[in-house]
Amino acid sequence: MTQMRLRASPNPWKTPLLILVLGMVPAVPGIFSTIAILQNAQPGHPLADLVQPRYLAAPLPILTHIFGGIVFCAIAPLQFITKLRVRYPQLHRIAGRFAFAGGFVYALTALPLLFDLPPDEDALKNWGLGFSGVAVALCLGLSLWHAIKRNISAHQLWVCRAIAIGLAGATRAVLEILAFAIPVEHSPVQEGIIMWLGMSINLAILEYYWRK
Repeated sequence: MTQMRLRASPNPWKTPLLILVLGMVPAVPGIFSTIAILQNAQPGHPLADLVQPRYLAAPLPILTHIFGGIVFCAIAPLQFITKLRVRYPQLHRIAGRFAFAGGFVYALTALPLLFDLPPDEDALKNWGLGFSGVAVALCLGLSLWHAIKRNISAHQLWVCRAIAIGLAGATRAVLEILAFAIPVEHSPVQEGIIMWLGMSINLAILEYYWRK
């Protein structure tokens, strides 16, 4: 089965590079936000607009969240290199453990960040953030369960679902660019709809190609 997949992939780097590029969309702002937090960027600082004051007051949750997301986005693409999985299975397992840990930290630390949101924040967007965190953690947990049971196909599918939800930020960024290009009045409800739509599009594309 593995040999057939190797021969059937004319460009084995296509999927890993795509995941890496999509992961950079939320990761790069996260890196600059980390720099802003570490420098205690007050009003007037060049990076002050990238971080909310509540994160400066309690930086540990958001820094942990960003760090976990960067680890997840950096290592997850390696898991899709078929030759690496076949020739270096132990390296694949070790990288998988780091990716799992990073993704799990990223997912679970998203939930406490919602507890101290200002009351005027849009509920639809907040529920989207909370759902994505729970969903990524659940998908990773199920992927680990199937890996232990040696059900590799199900393991791969749940890993892909976790990545699809985790990378919804990239799809959301594209949708926001398109939305703001339309000359209409924008609202917090629109941001919430875009957040849910980003996750839905990623999952729909994944399920389509997986079954195809």
